[in-house]
Amino acid sequence: MSDEAMERLCSYSWPGNIRELENAIEQAVVLSNQPLLTPNDLPLEVRENLRSPLARRSDRGDDSPFADRPTLDELKKRYVLHAINCSQHNFSQAAKVLNVDRRSLYRMLAKWKIKPFFKGE
Repeated sequence: MSDEAMERLCSYSWPGNIRELENAIEQAVVLSNQPLLTPNDLPLEVRENLRSPLARRSDRGDDSPFADRPTLDELKKRYVLHAINCSQHNFSQAAKVLNVDRRSLYRMLAKWKIKPFFKGE
């Protein structure tokens, strides 16, 4: 990846989640016809550092999950916990939504020192 492309990735606000970053990089790799990724290989909104609808909503004063400028690891932790809550603490279902196996989900929770959630607790 060229320094300029890396600079564009780092300066973009990433109003989505880690999946938005992953998708942008995957898209650039798949569509590029050269061994070194350049800014021209990146999606338009990243390349031009355009404000997304989510970022514009945040500018209007609406609640934003990024208002406290969390780290990438903190965002991942929040998303994992969100998936667990949305699945009503069904770890198999949450793991499926997160596209990881259940053991990986437990390892993440252990890494963050979060006591695993079980129905009824």
